[in-house]
Amino acid sequence: MSELNDFIDELHSNVDIVNVVSRYVKLKKQGVNFVGLCPFHHEKTPSFVVSPAKQLFHCFGCGAGGDVVKFIMMIESIDFKEAVSILAKDTGLTPPKFEKSTLDKEGKEEIRAVNNFAVDFFHAMLNENIRAYLAKRGLSNSSIEKYRFGFADENSNKLVAEAKKREIAPSLLVRAGLFKKDSEGNLKPYFFNRIIIPIFNAQGDIIAFSGRSIDGSEPKYLNSPETEVFSKSKTLYSLNFSKNAIREAKSAIVVEGYFDAIILQQEGIENVVSSMGTSFTEDQAKLIKRFADKVYFFYDNDLGGRLGAERAVQVCGKFDLNIGIVLTNENMDPDEIIIRDGKEAIERLLKQAKDPILFIADFEAKQIGDTPQGKAQLSQRLLDVVSKISNKTTVYEYIRKLSNILDLDTRLLVDQYNKMILPSKSQKKEPLTVKTDKIKTIQEILTQAVLQKKGIVSKITEAIDLNDDLYNPYKKIFLRALKDINDGKDPDPKTWYDMNESETSIATELILKDPYLVRDDVVLKALDSLRDYKIYTAYILNLYSQINETKDEEEKLIKLKEYNDALRKLKGR
Repeated sequence: MSELNDFIDELHSNVDIVNVVSRYVKLKKQGVNFVGLCPFHHEKTPSFVVSPAKQLFHCFGCGAGGDVVKFIMMIESIDFKEAVSILAKDTGLTPPKFEKSTLDKEGKEEIRAVNNFAVDFFHAMLNENIRAYLAKRGLSNSSIEKYRFGFADENSNKLVAEAKKREIAPSLLVRAGLFKKDSEGNLKPYFFNRIIIPIFNAQGDIIAFSGRSIDGSEPKYLNSPETEVFSKSKTLYSLNFSKNAIREAKSAIVVEGYFDAIILQQEGIENVVSSMGTSFTEDQAKLIKRFADKVYFFYDNDLGGRLGAERAVQVCGKFDLNIGIVLTNENMDPDEIIIRDGKEAIERLLKQAKDPILFIADFEAKQIGDTPQGKAQLSQRLLDVVSKISNKTTVYEYIRKLSNILDLDTRLLVDQYNKMILPSKSQKKEPLTVKTDKIKTIQEILTQAVLQKKGIVSKITEAIDLNDDLYNPYKKIFLRALKDINDGKDPDPKTWYDMNESETSIATELILKDPYLVRDDVVLKALDSLRDYKIYTAYILNLYSQINETKDEEEKLIKLKEYNDALRKLKGR
């Protein structure tokens, strides 16, 4: 790893980030930096900054940022190894030998090679009957080619014979999920008499296949088994085709089926992915979070849709993804809607998308009825959904919405919520508190100061507890910058190879911000505000403990009012 890091340092010394970025973006000099329109999202006013002194880029609009390697990775949609190789070639440097991971040693690249062979084989097997079926489903000839549709007939010997010509071992066909062995050890095709839909990863590599039955056999869609390169729960179909559109729109549309995604993209709704018929997972949410902050889900207005909405809240709430529930009341799939009514119909549905909690509230209210007992039951069910959200600020905002919907005092709902999450012997949860924007601003100021102003660092470190007063990602960035300073260097985020993508983006943004924002008086005021915030937070936590310990109901209500008033004041501090 140290050899690779040394090479990246040499690459930084030999590559001018301004020259590289200028191949893709029209840059204009502004002070010591260069600015231009961001290539990663749509904007009319330039917010994309390139620093020749720090050899970093950052977009203050969408948050994209990093060094020249990261820029090439993002603009070309390639991995780290490919980006380093391209830049090394440009500068005449010899790229390093990348160590293969355990998975690579087990044949990850071999599996991809077999999949590439298989997709060509299946595509060549397409006949007129299959093409006619695909055309009937609404696919154009160009889409059939773009998405590399194929066909697996009943004669698997053809595939085995062709693999033998290419010197592909039968064991490799099994590992790739194209064949399986029966009880007697004989090869049996995994796909036969099925339309083949190749499954791509985000980089465009073929990692698996889905076979669509044409003779009524079940399952209708048969996906490849889990392999060394394919995990269904970690994959979003067609993300390789839609990621740029998702980045530009700042939103992703999640549909269930392959044809839904393909037809919508074909007809001009490009920011679409498919969950491939599975429940939306945390890994899939992480993929979307790399490109967007909002997700639209297509659901039917029934129990399945209600459960799907609850699952979306639970998963997306962990990654601060906003949600829109798109309802299709005519029991039609998205591809059927766009074929019948056009692109505008989908756009109308997206504009009418519902907040998931409000959708669940409407659904449950119709089931329960408008009685006092029903209202109590409804509040319990809705708070149960809200309790699955990890972000406490989001929880508080939803409780305010529920207060209006149910016509109940917010304080009562907060009390009910806190009772639901009281610590038990097996599980501990924190009470609802409000993390204000103020504390985030304080952390940004202190972290920007340590990145840009070494002269004030000692005052900051003397005034705060590095372990308790800073939260990630600011804590990690602060400590990494402090290490550089203690080593006698200027903080340099492009050499922080232990940072993840989000942390690197934040560090890059802060180091490129105007130093005027961290004048000495601003930093000292931030330290005073932090001290004040800690005192007030301790006061609120003490109130919460008193509420739990108080047996007298009248006294508890008084304390609860004081607690909620304090929460509101804290949010405004």
